[in-house]
Amino acid sequence: MNSFEINFKKHQKNMISEINILFEQLHGKSMLYQSMHYSGTAKSNFYRSFIIRNLFEYNDKIAENIKNKIYIAIELIHTYSLICDDLPCMDNDIYRRGRLTNHIIYGENIAIISAESMLIIAFNLLSKLPNTGNLINKVCEKTGHLGMIYGQSLDIKQKNHSISLEKYIEIAKHKTGALFALSFIMPYIILSFDLNFIDKLEEKGYLFGILFQIIDDLDDQDAVIDKKILNQEAQKTIDKLLESNLKNTAIINFIKKFIIYLCKKHSLSFDL
Repeated sequence: MNSFEINFKKHQKNMISEINILFEQLHGKSMLYQSMHYSGTAKSNFYRSFIIRNLFEYNDKIAENIKNKIYIAIELIHTYSLICDDLPCMDNDIYRRGRLTNHIIYGENIAIISAESMLIIAFNLLSKLPNTGNLINKVCEKTGHLGMIYGQSLDIKQKNHSISLEKYIEIAKHKTGALFALSFIMPYIILSFDLNFIDKLEEKGYLFGILFQIIDDLDDQDAVIDKKILNQEAQKTIDKLLESNLKNTAIINFIKKFIIYLCKKHSLSFDL
């Protein structure tokens, strides 16, 4: 196990601990609380918060308790989106993260309101951070009707239909890429970095999200795009991701290590 994998395992362990602490502080006993706890503490990779943690590593100006709020918030937002994705009116999935989906256990009505509640908790955490206005504006942009939810609407529209590569990329960019783009830029919004740098990093985040979706679909037996085309698109996306158009070479190195990790996990090989 290399240093990247060791740090990733450590992050996953820390996230489970922090999320459990959050739910302990909520002091809930209702079915709503149980539903949120069930999905919020399910085994997750915590990819998005791991990105944020690593990008914070290059700047030590932010207190650890503030960072933890951001880590938890991004994961709650992601979990909220998964609960909604799994509903019978959406993907109608039975399993998520190694266990039965929320609506199977608690019913559709409780699943919906628990997802809504987790989103509100995430925004409450973010409201307590520095530079809150700019940060929350960007969170709304990337998670709402211009970002992740827009991507979900495109995905619903194309269900059970063949799609072009261009449409596939558009869906992946918004449904998956928007939250990754947000993860890439959140530390630098809080630190009030130059907007030009943030824009470039945001584009890296979108590309990473597209690559992440392609890698995931290459594992899918029912992929909506020919896998040869997906492989070619993955290589193109990797090449763009690793372009040195950022002054911070440490970020490019981190992206490269993350791509290597994902390729190893999915038994894939690309030119890096």
